[in-house]
Amino acid sequence: MKIDLAGDKLIISFAYDQEIVNKVKTLPGRKYNALIKSWEVPALFIKEVLYGLKSLNPVFSPEVEELAKERPKQGIKSDLPLYGFQKQGVEFLMNNRRCLLGSEQGLGKTLQAVMACEELGSEKNLIVSMASLKFNLKEEILKWYPKAKVVVIHGRLSERMQQYRQDAKYYITSYELCRQDIEILKNF
Repeated sequence: MKIDLAGDKLIISFAYDQEIVNKVKTLPGRKYNALIKSWEVPALFIKEVLYGLKSLNPVFSPEVEELAKERPKQGIKSDLPLYGFQKQGVEFLMNNRRCLLGSEQGLGKTLQAVMACEELGSEKNLIVSMASLKFNLKEEILKWYPKAKVVVIHGRLSERMQQYRQDAKYYITSYELCRQDIEILKNF
C-alpha cells in the first residue's frame, strides 16, 4: 500500500484486498477514483488516515511524511485581556488546519477569530456573516486592532470588484454576496 499527496488529496493505492478496502471505507471523506484505481481522502484527514491504516504498514511519499509531521502547538503572544475559554478558542483556531468555532452568541467569537489571524500573521482574511452584522464586525475588529485595514463588501458588482482589489487585511461580506461573488472569490 502506498499513500501519495496530489494537491489537497491523499491518494491511497494498493492491490485489491477486501480487508484493506473495508479499512479504507472507514476513513472520513474517502472516495474511490475509478480512473486511477485508487482511493482519495481529503488531506485534512491525514491523522485519521495514519491511525486507520497504521496496522497495514503503508509506504508514504516524502510529501505525505512532511504533511504528517506534528507541528509544535502555538500559543498566544498578545496581551489582550481574554477569558480562559477565549484563550482556548484562539489556540484551537491557531493549531487546527480547518475548524469551526461554535461558541454561543456574545462570547467573543469575532475577537477570537481575529486574534488567531493576527497571531498567525495571516495577510488576507475573508469574513462571511449575516448582512446586518457586516459593519458591526468592522467596528469590533477596529476596536481591538485599530490599525487593521478592513473593507466591508457591499453595493453593485462593479463596486464589489473594486472593494476586493483594495489592499486590506480583512474583507467582510455577507452570505448572499459570497454566493453571488463565488467566481471572484475562487481567486481571492
